[in-house]
Amino acid sequence: MQTVSDFFGCHVFSEAVMKQKLPKAVFKDVYAAIHEGKRLDLAAANVVANSMKDWAIELGATHFTHWFQPMTGVTAEKLLLDSSELAGTAFETTSRGLRVKADTLKTLSTGSHTLTFRLSDGQTATVMVTAARETAAQLAQTAAFDRYYRSTNFKDISVKLEGVNAKSDITKVVLGLTPLSYEFDEASRTLTLRRATLAQLPSGTYTVTVETKSGGSVQAVDLTVSDTTPAGVNALTASYRSAAPAAVRFAVPMQGRSVRSITVAQDGRAYTLNAGTDYFAASDGISLAANVLGRYGVAGACTVYTAALSDHSIWLLAADCI
Repeated sequence: MQTVSDFFGCHVFSEAVMKQKLPKAVFKDVYAAIHEGKRLDLAAANVVANSMKDWAIELGATHFTHWFQPMTGVTAEKLLLDSSELAGTAFETTSRGLRVKADTLKTLSTGSHTLTFRLSDGQTATVMVTAARETAAQLAQTAAFDRYYRSTNFKDISVKLEGVNAKSDITKVVLGLTPLSYEFDEASRTLTLRRATLAQLPSGTYTVTVETKSGGSVQAVDLTVSDTTPAGVNALTASYRSAAPAAVRFAVPMQGRSVRSITVAQDGRAYTLNAGTDYFAASDGISLAANVLGRYGVAGACTVYTAALSDHSIWLLAADCI
């Protein structure tokens, strides 16, 4: 007879699994975060979330939930779903807390629900759960993007959404678990993800989901991000919105470095920017002032600023003017 201890923990997104599933650079960042306490940036975290989801689906997962329930010796006596008591078999106690079984989650109707545990010490623990349904008609679209600003695939990603007539029909657009900024054209019913936003993603495969108000439906876009930046070239991209001028920061690693000069070419001439007014250097990168970006920016194109650093490295800062 098989016991819980025979299979408990058999499917864990462990370091060994992550080493197989994650891109090498992302796994290196995750390893440093676990063992050295280093900060994991948002782009890498999105890759981890997306890879974990794909790994879970490969193992047959159909639902997921985030569960944070500390246990201090108490036990759960009852589980209420929207004030109605469920059978005791709807949940179980594990060494890490309480777990609602997948068969119970499958019965939830589309929308938000309240799960309330009544504990042996008289206290209650409440969790909000949102259930959504996917239909076979919601086929994933595919898109490809290249992070290198001179590539032909460095372009906005636009997809036509079925059943969406206005931006107000969209609840949110997310990559992994992180909301994305987007634009929606009602005339063509097209969703657009700007290239400067996509350029912040590491190379890899992602699922972008579009959640709508029509029954909680979800439309998916399978996005493949590549990077054909030539070896030895340091290039970063950021967006500048001319309608809302603001300084733009490029995440150039500045630890132990300083800026020697920043230049920009226009009309066959090279212009040198002034430190302290045209640009600002800090430990987390280089920021270009809004007046400079507006002066040299061309709508719909990337203006490239060349930054020469004290260690003789050259960084190409591409400001995408929207």
